[in-house]
Amino acid sequence: MTMDDMNDRIDAPVGKAAIRGGLILGLFGVVFNSILYFAGLLTEQWAGWLSVPIVLVILYFIQKKFRDEQQNGFITFGKAWKLGFLAGLVSTVINAIYTFILYSADESLTDAALEKAYGDMMDQGMTSSQVDQAMEITEMMVSPTAMIFWVLLFGVIFGMIFPLITSAIVQRKHPLD
Repeated sequence: MTMDDMNDRIDAPVGKAAIRGGLILGLFGVVFNSILYFAGLLTEQWAGWLSVPIVLVILYFIQKKFRDEQQNGFITFGKAWKLGFLAGLVSTVINAIYTFILYSADESLTDAALEKAYGDMMDQGMTSSQVDQAMEITEMMVSPTAMIFWVLLFGVIFGMIFPLITSAIVQRKHPLD
């Protein structure tokens, strides 16, 4: 890279990179959740958290690749965050569709989630009437359609938080700024 190249400020749009990154993250989510499904761990909350460091690493490399290849090696925190957030949205939509299909195709997932919720409530010492009341609400929350809502909600929340972390690392201010 020449000095003239370094002085060039490039403001490349993030759209294509966000879609490509979202497809990568979405594919990872589908593969990861499929592994959990076949291992019988899909309804285990702790197992889902195993993906967090991997998602952060993938997101970092998506932002870094964009910075280095599309931005002459420089990117603001805001632009890196925008790229990460948009990639997260694409990934979230992919995973919401996958989750809906999976929970629609295998009703035992809903049953397993309900059994786990029931066991957790009993372990907390709730009375039978409290458990019955809570289970009515829980049944509505674990239907395939409701799962779309939850995946979208948490996808947007984590899609805002994770890029905050990776953007702080990947940002690199232009020397003329």
